[in-house]
Amino acid sequence: MDRSSTGSRRTRNSWGFSLIRSNNRAQTEVNRPRREDSSIPSQNNPGALDNVENDPSSSNFHNQAVATRIIAAQQVVSNESISVVLSRPPLKTPQLDKIGALVRKTVRSMHNSIIHRYPPRCFMAELSRLEKWTDDTDRLREAVTSAGGISVLLLLFKLPYGNEPEVLVKVCNIFTFMARNANCLEALTAEGAINAVLSAMKRHVHQTKLQARACNSLNNLAMTEENRAKIAHEGGIVQIIEAMTQHGNDAEVQANGCNAIWNLAICSGNRSRICKANGAQTIVQAMSRHMDDSALFGEGCGALWNLADHPPTRTNILGEGGINVILTAMKRHPNELMMHRLCCGALESLINDSDIGRVALFKRIGGIPLVIAAMRANPEDEELQSACCGIVSSLAVGDLMNLAVPVAFSTYLAQCGAIPLLLAALDRHPSSSKLQCRVCSAISNLSYDRAVKEAMISEGAVDTVKGALLQNAGDAVVFGTALMALSQLNDTSLNSSLELYSRAA
Repeated sequence: MDRSSTGSRRTRNSWGFSLIRSNNRAQTEVNRPRREDSSIPSQNNPGALDNVENDPSSSNFHNQAVATRIIAAQQVVSNESISVVLSRPPLKTPQLDKIGALVRKTVRSMHNSIIHRYPPRCFMAELSRLEKWTDDTDRLREAVTSAGGISVLLLLFKLPYGNEPEVLVKVCNIFTFMARNANCLEALTAEGAINAVLSAMKRHVHQTKLQARACNSLNNLAMTEENRAKIAHEGGIVQIIEAMTQHGNDAEVQANGCNAIWNLAICSGNRSRICKANGAQTIVQAMSRHMDDSALFGEGCGALWNLADHPPTRTNILGEGGINVILTAMKRHPNELMMHRLCCGALESLINDSDIGRVALFKRIGGIPLVIAAMRANPEDEELQSACCGIVSSLAVGDLMNLAVPVAFSTYLAQCGAIPLLLAALDRHPSSSKLQCRVCSAISNLSYDRAVKEAMISEGAVDTVKGALLQNAGDAVVFGTALMALSQLNDTSLNSSLELYSRAA
């Protein structure tokens, strides 16, 4: 998830202007006089900045008359200038210089409005401009960072602007966009963006849109292992799950929450935290409630895929009926490739080393046929084929456990048409070590059933596995798995199969 980027980050003190000169500059830009006000810092009143950011008694915005005229000053950045910023093809050096100046000008104007406590309407246009720019290109994200934009944006989380959900929604959007760039992500982390977003979530628990955008922001901020641990340590996991619980009927909150948990669950240490916070149950409930939203469902399955590697969480997911929910969505959305890929990945993770999971998948009417149908419909999708082959391999192991099922797993898989699909996947994806291993493992496990083994031999499994051996002679893991499959098919020892391979080579 690392993102390459260019450019460097400068600190807040390198904006290239001073607050004392800001009044003169504003006078030049809008060509109007500016009266002295005790609340505005100047050469004669430098103390006006003391405690201006954190004094709750100053929550009322000052100088409404000046604020009204400030709106006119926003027109300094013309539509022509904005079109230059977003132009194509890549800009030449003079245009890049113009972009940098324009971004610095916007950040400086916003900073002046904030420290003078002007109402949000005085700088919403500039905030929207930053939102649009940071969603556009890495060049603009880095320009905002270099201009000290992150420090200015973080001021908006403090009073009085911290009580303005509309403002915080835009700031969270900007953080989401900026975190796509590795340098900007580092700067956001260093300046305290994670803590600021979490504080906004705690302060505005009933603001649905803000909760949704904050979850999205945390998802992008969690692109590094360090940040995943930091978000968890600062209570981010609990905050995300609480947002999902509080706003259960809002699809955006649920989708962004699932996405954030998916990312956070990459860190093995976070899985137990998510389990303790009832994260698995919350995700399954979100998926059940929004069954028609395939995108949300895919993100939920991605989260379950990671979480199921933690045995206690896997048990919770199975107890909540997670397999039934996943299979129901697969049936309802038969043409959603991305969702099916994630569903099959989650199913594979849920039944791996779990007899309860294997039986649950087997007993769900139409469950295994749905997996085979997804495999048949998407032969070129390596990730989906790999997950389905893993499911087949894990189910076939169930026969060795003498589980209470009406028909042997291997027999039922063969009846559903798994054998030709396995062999086709082995031929079609020779460069995927993971897929080659899973197919050979599935063939080896299915071979314990005599009738199924004969069916595989008649389908040409021996020659197909020999081809995999020759193709992967340099990959010890694939080679060993294929050699085991070949020995199972031929009822020979590994040494005999190795001799057979040597003669063929």
